[in-house]
Amino acid sequence: MKAQGEHKLTAILATLAHYRQLIHSKIIDNIRGNQCLLCLQAAQTRCLCAGCLLDLPWQRHSCASCALPLSDDSANRLCFDCEQSPPNWHLAQAVFHYQFPIDRLIAAFKYHHQLALTDLFAELMAATLVAPTQNTLLVPVPLHPDRLRLRGYDQTGLLAQAISRLTGIACHTGLLRRVRDTTMQKQLHRDERLSNLQGAFTCAAADLSQHTIILVDDVLTTGATLSVLSQVLFDQGAKSVQALVIARTLPR
Repeated sequence: MKAQGEHKLTAILATLAHYRQLIHSKIIDNIRGNQCLLCLQAAQTRCLCAGCLLDLPWQRHSCASCALPLSDDSANRLCFDCEQSPPNWHLAQAVFHYQFPIDRLIAAFKYHHQLALTDLFAELMAATLVAPTQNTLLVPVPLHPDRLRLRGYDQTGLLAQAISRLTGIACHTGLLRRVRDTTMQKQLHRDERLSNLQGAFTCAAADLSQHTIILVDDVLTTGATLSVLSQVLFDQGAKSVQALVIARTLPR
């Protein structure tokens, strides 16, 4: 009972922190008077002017499995690595390459309370979606409650909910839970990331048969998180697992 009470209190505090940060973001947006976040000129399209929006590093032609860019003249749908060793998920879609200035915008959205970017990112991600089938769920990659409490909001949850409103696809924010707080993944290689994430996630549903799950995240890097979450979902009978992200990192 005590553990349940502490968990409920954590959830309430996280919710209050989320709304506090949302209000703060809206106040800052009003003070700026709808300026472009990049060039500070008048923004015609949700936080960005038309010129800066056009200059973003758009993803044009990419691998259907891992979303790595392919050459424009390539007739292939898969990169060489995915042809040789397909990942355990079925499809990955990214709007942008993860490079300047989209990397700065994602950091502002993720760490610096620029929540007004939610609608812009959600609209672009929704436009990227392959037409969903029946029994499709949008599911955000979850934050650990401790990290949610520190950050004050869940950026992937906000994205998934906004995409749901735009597309009519059901969103299940509580389907996946991060039960173990892990070391920051940023500086780890793929094998280290996979090891770091083992046992970090649980699924609230006992039976996902006939369901297609679209995992929503901000950045796809090595695919380690996606791989681990896909296995968790397949263990519960998921028919298909896909990924929808703002940006895909480029090979080093």
